[in-house]
Amino acid sequence: MRRLFLFLVAVAAIVALVSLPAAAADFKFGGQAWTRYYSFNNMKDGTNDLDDNLNGFYTRFRLYFTATGSENLKAVFKYEIDDIWGNGRLGTTSTDGGSLDRSDNSTQTAANSGGEVKNAYIDFNVPNTPLNAMVGVLPAKLGRGLAFDDDTNGIVVTGKFHPVKVSLVYSRLQDNSQPTNESLYGTGSIQAAFSAANTPETPFTSHDDWDLWAAAIRFDPTQALSLDLAGTWINTTFDNPSRDFNLYNLVLDADYKADLFTLYFTGGKNFGAVDLTGGGSADFKGWMITTGGTVRVDPVVIGLDFYYGSGQPSGSDDIKTYVTPGLDGRNTYNMDEVVFLGWFDDESATYKSFHTTASQGVNINNVSSTGLTRSNQTKVLTNLWAIGAHVDFKPFEKTLLQVGGAYMQFVEDVPSRTSNQLPTGTVEEKDNKLGTSLYIRLAQGIVDGLELKAAFGYLFADDGFSPVKNEDDAYKFATGLSWYW
Repeated sequence: MRRLFLFLVAVAAIVALVSLPAAAADFKFGGQAWTRYYSFNNMKDGTNDLDDNLNGFYTRFRLYFTATGSENLKAVFKYEIDDIWGNGRLGTTSTDGGSLDRSDNSTQTAANSGGEVKNAYIDFNVPNTPLNAMVGVLPAKLGRGLAFDDDTNGIVVTGKFHPVKVSLVYSRLQDNSQPTNESLYGTGSIQAAFSAANTPETPFTSHDDWDLWAAAIRFDPTQALSLDLAGTWINTTFDNPSRDFNLYNLVLDADYKADLFTLYFTGGKNFGAVDLTGGGSADFKGWMITTGGTVRVDPVVIGLDFYYGSGQPSGSDDIKTYVTPGLDGRNTYNMDEVVFLGWFDDESATYKSFHTTASQGVNINNVSSTGLTRSNQTKVLTNLWAIGAHVDFKPFEKTLLQVGGAYMQFVEDVPSRTSNQLPTGTVEEKDNKLGTSLYIRLAQGIVDGLELKAAFGYLFADDGFSPVKNEDDAYKFATGLSWYW
């Protein structure tokens, strides 16, 4: 079936190319450039007793190049350079050798460092059909990003049958490579399941082939309403010993936009199982939802958002946290500015590199990590529910001011006092309250599309925020200039 699908796409590409008249290509350029400053405190250890205040600048420049042969054929190329200031090398043509946690980072040689090929793909329409195909290193987003959202090497075929649009996606995530990129699978709970079964190896260090298959159906019955159903399947068979891995995601998204109000809902559910070395299997049972809306009451817009990501009960062999092959969930930027992604973190490696690395006393076994890592190391948070509200005000045409807050709790209790901080023989204390966050944001247009953004968030931490004896409040401040063209 796979070979037949790939063969048909290849044939369609050849037909499209030979059917087009020879013509010179038109060239267009676009891109983005921004520089941002971040400052965090108590977001790693949750206490003033240790110094985990982090400050840094982050610059990104991305250039888009499009060669258009006709309305039926184009090629797209996107190149990106990132620099986290102070993490670079002097006297070289690059800065830090590319983003953190990428294959082009500073651990590579100077010859292949300094940037990243973001996208490189052919985009064409199949003649005499409603089909469009993209082949190469391309962006793929399904289920508002909860089913899949990443740049990947693969094939995307889309058919438009108004008011329905159907998309099919194939990606070779990993091909006999070591190690497999853990971020593709969204959670460390897979590793935990293998460790619990005394597995001598993890799926992230074995030479295996990983395939992703996905499909999505979008239905737009009216201009105001849109419905999207997306599903993904990731499968492989580990060698030494042989074990099957099958992860299925099903995501439903609904949006309604009227003149005075908007509503949205996105929900995802995991299915499938992974074989354990010692026998038996662990089932994927995680789920999450995010829902909310806005109401326009001139001169302000009032918004309300709710988020829920299932947690992992202690002692369970099944994987009950939500696992996604993508990197992003539904837009939760209006939920909070400390624990959830903010205005800047949605498209930068800063969130991961500043918040959740294993440095500065942070680790994933919850011994010294805060609420940021006690939920999940990826952008899709698990074991967490939250409710938030915000008010947006535009005093001037190019000025947006937003004030908001959120209350957050863990779904499953987490350690609030570790045993080494309690009297001998005392049982470890647990709690589920993370805290309450308040934030303020500003977006100010400057000139010709250049925009200044700033945000400050403060978390009134509760007992579940950190497993230290005296948890302290946390804050985050960020500001930066952005230009998209």
